[in-house]
Amino acid sequence: MPFPSRFKSLFRASRPTYWTTTLIFYLIGLLQAGSYPQSVPEIMLAVAFSAPMCLVVMGGSDIHDYESDIRNPRKGQSWLDGRSIEKADHAFILQACKVATLGVVLLAVPASFQSPQTMVYVLIALGASWAYGSPPIRLKGRPFLDSLCTGTLYWSIWASGFCLRDGERSTSLQTSNPSIWIFFSCAGLQMLTAVLDQKADSAANIRTIATACGERVTALFSAITL
Repeated sequence: MPFPSRFKSLFRASRPTYWTTTLIFYLIGLLQAGSYPQSVPEIMLAVAFSAPMCLVVMGGSDIHDYESDIRNPRKGQSWLDGRSIEKADHAFILQACKVATLGVVLLAVPASFQSPQTMVYVLIALGASWAYGSPPIRLKGRPFLDSLCTGTLYWSIWASGFCLRDGERSTSLQTSNPSIWIFFSCAGLQMLTAVLDQKADSAANIRTIATACGERVTALFSAITL
């Protein structure tokens, strides 16, 4: 495949419109700790939580959602919701996701010297990303665990920023109000997207919280957590 085509495929797999999504949770953590990215390690971690992290989160999952995505009207030509990744590109995108994972870890190393706990949360975020979308675990196909995994993913990104500037208080961040809000709101948003994808996932025999509980019950769970 020519380089321009591969680059275009990689660019789309990372969903550029979501580059700021993972980054925002990191920035919220920093801001709630009373700071903003100002040192080189903090800026490097911000870069890690933009395009590279999005590729890991979105690209890896989309490869294994192919049968659902080709049936999903949301996954057409839209840059917002992404599009199905062609089978011919799967191996390349998967390899790129592995490289991006290593890139995120390397970019987080300087920040880990500033706060060792930061690397722990970065690794949790990466682990949750792979566990959610990729075999052999693939929690997306395990009702309720899919939502809990999503909450954990974005909570750990938030925690990376929070403990980076607030290391002396980071032992209590698990029970802080912002921490609880981040976890449950992200779990609820995952439930909402599962409702939107229920028909396509059901047709592709992907068992999500929405295919297991139905659209209305899942929407109710989503409203409660949000």
